[in-house]
Amino acid sequence: MTGLARAEYRTIAIEVHRAANQPAQVNIHSDVTPEKKHGISITEAAVILRKARGWGSAVGVAMVTSGIDSSSCKPLVIAIAQNDWSELETSRSKEGRGRQMLRQYKLTHSTPKQEPKAESSNPKKFNIADLKPSLAGMEIVMTFKVRKVIWLSGAVPKGGIRSFAIEGVGGDSAPRFSVLVMGDLARSMDRFGFSPPRSKHPMIGKFIEIRGQLRAWPAPTSKPEKGPSYSLRASDPKGFRLRS
Repeated sequence: MTGLARAEYRTIAIEVHRAANQPAQVNIHSDVTPEKKHGISITEAAVILRKARGWGSAVGVAMVTSGIDSSSCKPLVIAIAQNDWSELETSRSKEGRGRQMLRQYKLTHSTPKQEPKAESSNPKKFNIADLKPSLAGMEIVMTFKVRKVIWLSGAVPKGGIRSFAIEGVGGDSAPRFSVLVMGDLARSMDRFGFSPPRSKHPMIGKFIEIRGQLRAWPAPTSKPEKGPSYSLRASDPKGFRLRS
């Protein structure tokens, strides 16, 4: 896969559910109109996932199941694995990355359409404590201390490099924050020895400055007191700087 200057990591959220004595049905939520489906079979959904293509970067696929055993979803997992563009996003938390993405998708697409926020040649700078939901969709510059650098699970597109995450250190009342490093930035950081895994990563404990598009994730329904969390999608090597 050839790196593109304006590559964007897109996502697909899948609901797989089965009522009593009924065949499994799949709902596909996507920003690509032909992929949007409701009440289709697992076989039909697998065909769509196998053909999904990215916008110059990988396609993250999150799956939420209800009333169905995991083995029945195997055709979907295989379709994702066979597609060089796709990667299955997973989480060990009870809330689950899939449920977060699905809720965020429904929240975004159930409200009146808003004009996209224009990118600025001089995006504003923020710290973790400054983040709030109204900033979602904006291109910003984040300055923060690095807590952890980890690989993201999933297949790697041919000729590409696996995306990874940088987790930030916030105060007691600061929201959870991480950066999804992908595309040309992931490739450049790997070249200079800044990609995981390392027992003692050179960025841990250091302050970095990084530019990207901010996303806001609602608080887990089981723990609303945690408040929203935020992630920054970063792919431009020119937007990264190690400060200390």
